[in-house]
Amino acid sequence: MPLPTIIQGPCKIVLDSGDIYTEGDITLKRSRETFNPKSQLGNLGARLKSEKVVLSFKPVGILTAAVFGKVCPYGTAAETVASGASAMPGFPVCTKTVVVHSIIQDNKWTFTKAGVTKMPTLNLSAGNTAFGDMEITCIGDVSKQPDAADFLGVISATAEWGTGMAEQTIVTLPWSLAVGGRTTPFDAVGAQEGFELDPGMSVKEIMDENVGIASIVLENVEPKLKFAPNNLTSLQIDELLGWGVAFAGNANLKPGQAIGRGFGTGASYAAENFVLTATDHAGRVLTVSLYAAGAQDYDATFGVGTHQHRMVQVVPRQAFTSGVKQKMFDLAIA
Repeated sequence: MPLPTIIQGPCKIVLDSGDIYTEGDITLKRSRETFNPKSQLGNLGARLKSEKVVLSFKPVGILTAAVFGKVCPYGTAAETVASGASAMPGFPVCTKTVVVHSIIQDNKWTFTKAGVTKMPTLNLSAGNTAFGDMEITCIGDVSKQPDAADFLGVISATAEWGTGMAEQTIVTLPWSLAVGGRTTPFDAVGAQEGFELDPGMSVKEIMDENVGIASIVLENVEPKLKFAPNNLTSLQIDELLGWGVAFAGNANLKPGQAIGRGFGTGASYAAENFVLTATDHAGRVLTVSLYAAGAQDYDATFGVGTHQHRMVQVVPRQAFTSGVKQKMFDLAIA
């Protein structure tokens, strides 16, 4: 009878030379797409079409510019086609090296064609850590034959933990929202349960029968900000959404206009940035911005012991300056 070999213990990920520590387990799933030829005598058995490895995990919540840049690499900078910027739609995602370090086992898994295919939500709250779940996808190196030992990835020694784990930068704070250049109360909106910014990225797989998945490219980035306001009246919610009431200096939103058209009247609209700020115990000023945005949806609940404002959803429009695709959101730390 074979005796068990127990493999377990802590693990970390190094993505593009940056340490990412996780809140819980890291799931590695090696999945294969297959097809099954048929005959009058039944199916002939599954045959390989493509394969990939998907790493799923929740970053521990270290909120630094370095970590943010690794886990949220798309939509956070101005991009031009001429510059060959890697965050433009259509550009390959799996261009980085990712290494999974299994500390107790003292092994590491290295994938040379990998990239973020699901950016984590940003949880800006006193009751939650900074990041939600994310995914990294690893594909084969199409400069090699599919039967090469290192086509997809290799296992080797030796694992290392590194020095990047620092609890002081795991941020759990109340945040304040300022809407454009508006005055009270829109210059300091609070949230009952914090703010959630979902980067909303999507990708497309490009197939080739010789290698399987030949590339994964960025398709789109559509951020959404959600929160339950804790210091706005119902009329102020209507003002925020441009519903039902025109107020000084602004017109209600009309069909065909962008949700993030901006503040103003007639043909004069000034884009509004939704800017979230907090100061941590070390004195760092943290700023998360959603650019050229507007409030789109609102949910309410009327009942005893239930806060009426349940959710406001804010979405940006894609702004361009002299043909240059502008960033949609970002993080600044001072």
